[in-house]
Amino acid sequence: QPAMASNDFASLLSTFKAATGAPSEANASNRGDASGSVIPSGSVNGSSSGTAKKRGQHDTSAGREKKDVVTGDTTAATASEPARSLLSATTDLWRIAEIRRSAGIANESKADGSSIASPKAFRLAICACVVDSFPHEDVWRRFMRNDTFSDGNVTNGADGTKISASAELYVHAKHPDRIRSSWARSKTIAKSYKPDWNDVRIVRAMLALAEEALKDGKTTHILFATESCIPIGTLAEVARRVVVDEDSGKLNWDRSFVDAYGRDSSRCTRFDERNCWDVLTRSVPSDAICKALPGWCLLSRRHVEGVLGIPQSLGQDLWPAFEDVWAPEEVYFPTCLSLLGYMTGGNVVKEPLTYAEWNERAKDHRDRAHPLEFDGCFERDEAFLRSIKRDGCMFLRKVKRPIPT
Repeated sequence: QPAMASNDFASLLSTFKAATGAPSEANASNRGDASGSVIPSGSVNGSSSGTAKKRGQHDTSAGREKKDVVTGDTTAATASEPARSLLSATTDLWRIAEIRRSAGIANESKADGSSIASPKAFRLAICACVVDSFPHEDVWRRFMRNDTFSDGNVTNGADGTKISASAELYVHAKHPDRIRSSWARSKTIAKSYKPDWNDVRIVRAMLALAEEALKDGKTTHILFATESCIPIGTLAEVARRVVVDEDSGKLNWDRSFVDAYGRDSSRCTRFDERNCWDVLTRSVPSDAICKALPGWCLLSRRHVEGVLGIPQSLGQDLWPAFEDVWAPEEVYFPTCLSLLGYMTGGNVVKEPLTYAEWNERAKDHRDRAHPLEFDGCFERDEAFLRSIKRDGCMFLRKVKRPIPT
């Protein structure tokens, strides 16, 4: 009993030190920054061979160094050392974020060195998951033309400071060899996880796209999309909506838009509880689990870097825990942001930028899981589109048929 209590206290103390930035005794003399900031790993999707790890699998090969998620200490792993459970690792990460929040320490107070501290231009990476085509290519190419927007700060001039806006497209295709457009092919990444519908490989595809997009040091934000998504605003309108905080009138380059909710929300259905929360609680603290509708959200560079750095913090990949989760892409990213403490930091706007509707009256949940189609609305219902934009949405899903440009 005394030994167990001592271990529990040591664990709590270690977690507190990691959360507050206090160095541990073991490495107080040689540690630099103990801020607890997350550093992206070189590979976010497992080994280079693409072989999927099983849930809870941990590399304990001899001679391999590993970093403790709580203390930051680096030690050599041995073959006889037991694997650390994923639930234990995610709980520590969550506790660190909670302690920092309770202590009034912003989880986003320190950059890890790779973030753009003060971007001078907005650059949107459009990360699209498609099957074998990009049907709204003309619409997107028109949207991606370089533009400028005003920060609205009249002290900087009559119309405020003009800020440039640009965009780039990154495509993950299930069947890249079937894409006919040479332009779309030129934007397609080499890796394909060939995901099916309601498949965790969609998450892996999104992670691969995000990692590729961040190779461009100018990228400030990432928009996840599908081939049935289209822009309904200009690039300048999107940039201003994302970056300019209308309440303060100031620029905030770290804002993400994720319309997320937790288990205690009225939006959480019994189906959500059974097929998302009950499945994930084996690997993630229940209070840290979040779901976003739609799951195709917009994330700032800082938040994407945090998400990509989670495997290094945990000592293992997180995506395998989502293999049995319904619509895993709707749960993975908001849950990662929650584990990192970003959901309560004020930089995650819990509003959608992509408008979508579902048939809530459908008897079968599979039918309710498919967004309603908006084919034809551009020709007959401009008022509908204007109302969507007034509500703050800049993209629309789901549109299958070609639309006039």
